[in-house]
Amino acid sequence: MGDLLKRQTLQAGLAELVGTLFLALAALLTPAPYTALAVGLTLAAFVYALGDISGCNLNPAVTLGLVVTRRLPLAVGVLYLVAQLAGAALARLLAPLIAPLPPYAAASPAGEVVGVGFLVLTVLAVSTKFVPKSGSGIAIGAALLAGLLATRGVLNPAIALAMGLGGTPALWGPLVGALVFGPLALLYLPSGDKKPTPATDKKAAGTRGANRAHPWRPAAKPVSPDRSRTASPITFTARHK
Repeated sequence: MGDLLKRQTLQAGLAELVGTLFLALAALLTPAPYTALAVGLTLAAFVYALGDISGCNLNPAVTLGLVVTRRLPLAVGVLYLVAQLAGAALARLLAPLIAPLPPYAAASPAGEVVGVGFLVLTVLAVSTKFVPKSGSGIAIGAALLAGLLATRGVLNPAIALAMGLGGTPALWGPLVGALVFGPLALLYLPSGDKKPTPATDKKAAGTRGANRAHPWRPAAKPVSPDRSRTASPITFTARHK
């Protein structure tokens, strides 16, 4: 189990790198006014594509929000941060080979702080199973799109670095927003999986990845033959964005 967990942790880190690479490319190469739409749709797609591998954070602010609210272990969070920054750096190297890059601008500090709240609060709701798995990508992609349109910010420190905005609120504003809105969500979100999972999600949860060890939650233990069928099922922390 130890070797399996290590291998899948590395796979999760690689998934974060690849996902952040393409998310950053969407942000760098899509011209205004379609940038927000391209980024939101890209994130929504990767939530479904990478959600079972890494949780599909693709954003240091989201990772920080999940770590401070104890939805993600610190060691995994550090790995994700390194992978996200590496993916953004690769995007910065590749993007000029595809098309000339325009100058970029950051939103106001308040815009970056508040804008990331749309995303972090939605991700935490998804991680507490307030949103069915079937709708997680739509919810998270829409939250990012709403935050981008409302504030015209970047809302992702890794992408801010790829845009050359390292000395602006686009870098530190989303991190501050994660520290503000992450703990705020704990005031109304339960600490455990309190909301019943819909029947369609129960079926998927019982058949997909049942024996897979994820870096942020243990693998399901097989039920012994003499164990009562009426016993309470094992529950885990839900997958993230």
